[in-house]
Amino acid sequence: MFIPTQDGDDFTGARDDFRPGVDFTRAYMSEADLTDATLFRANLTRANLRDANLTRANLLVAVLAGANLGGANLTEAYLGGANLTGANLRDANLTHTDLSGANLTGVRNLRPEQVRSARINAETVLPPDISTAVGPSTT
Repeated sequence: MFIPTQDGDDFTGARDDFRPGVDFTRAYMSEADLTDATLFRANLTRANLRDANLTRANLLVAVLAGANLGGANLTEAYLGGANLTGANLRDANLTHTDLSGANLTGVRNLRPEQVRSARINAETVLPPDISTAVGPSTT
């Protein structure tokens, strides 16, 4: 299996290339194209995914604790039950991103409008300042 280490690595449609629970801890995946990738239960703790394209990626119950998702495109990505504790979400595109049951405790640089563009539910854990600004769940 190829371990991403360079800017711009292309993983478009990588549905079967990543086994469930693949470990990309601290991987450097800045600007990687992970469109439609399946990263079920992947460990992306402290991974650098700055400006990565994760459009429609399946990150069900993935661990993204402390990951840098600054500028990442997560449009229509599925992050149900994902752990984003302490992740950087500065300018990340969360349009129609499914955050049902995700843990966003301590995320950095998250704005209420990003959450409003995503799908959340009663199980989604938001930082207190965001939870208050966003109001009730959107699913």
